[in-house]
Amino acid sequence: SIRCSPEYKYFLKAYEKIEQTKNYSQMVYVMDRLIHLQSDWGNKEKALDLQNRRHAIVSSQGYFEEVKKSTRKAIQGNTEYLVRSDLMSSYQSYIYCYLKLKRYDSANYYLEKLNYELTNYTEIDSSWQTIWVTEATMEIQYYLGNYNKSIEASDSLQNQINKNKLGLGQEKNLRLFKGLSLLKLDNHKEGLQQLLLADSIFDSNGRNIYPHYNRLLFEKLYDYYTTTGESEKQIEYLDKIIVVDSLMKVNYQYFEPEHIRLFETPKLLEAKETLITGLQNKNEKSNRIIRWAVAALIVSLFLIFYYFNRQVVY
Repeated sequence: SIRCSPEYKYFLKAYEKIEQTKNYSQMVYVMDRLIHLQSDWGNKEKALDLQNRRHAIVSSQGYFEEVKKSTRKAIQGNTEYLVRSDLMSSYQSYIYCYLKLKRYDSANYYLEKLNYELTNYTEIDSSWQTIWVTEATMEIQYYLGNYNKSIEASDSLQNQINKNKLGLGQEKNLRLFKGLSLLKLDNHKEGLQQLLLADSIFDSNGRNIYPHYNRLLFEKLYDYYTTTGESEKQIEYLDKIIVVDSLMKVNYQYFEPEHIRLFETPKLLEAKETLITGLQNKNEKSNRIIRWAVAALIVSLFLIFYYFNRQVVY
């Protein structure tokens, strides 16, 4: 049996009760939360199985009547919107599941379906839906190797964020994937700048936002500074990887405790100690060189003074 986090346990109990009442609109919402939690921290194939069951409900012929029947009379006129919204939400869940499973072609397939549903969509949440699609496009195109398309999506997302004043999560992610794409295109200077901007968001207020993406960010920055041989920067990002891993372990312990073994914290700490020792040795060597240089300078000055003093005497 699965070890449940408080949030997962709450939604699991809610799902069991709703199954008895057959309130399908509520069931679809609760299934969505379970799918996302399972995709993030548990068995991703199980999350996809649950999503298949969810999609079967929202795409069934009788779902419209079921939603209308379980909705308050005052808003039954919005049933068509509610059903369409649930269908788009289902496509989003497929995209989320397949991204977590690293099946990017499948994620892109459902992204195209979602894009089609957004055609002539003018409901109150249309701006949010467009932003969601743009963010997903940015990530999927990066993993498909279409780096210029990913950058175009990140620039479009930036424009949308400027208009809608969205949260730190979207800002951090667009910096991350734009930076990664630029690095892939060998634009190292601007790519690094984008990654450092994403890092600054983490430092300011983004530690608990999208922890999986935080780890990706710090891995890339650590790798970058490894290639440049900057030990202090390597230590800085090893520290951040260790912090992110500690946050992620808390969630994994409830779902799939065996995943904790995948975290190589002892190896990271060992790498950090090796870097610190190397940096200390380098500093000590530099200090010795400085001491010898100062001593040589003093001796040289003494000899010059002695020479000129002798010249004066003679």
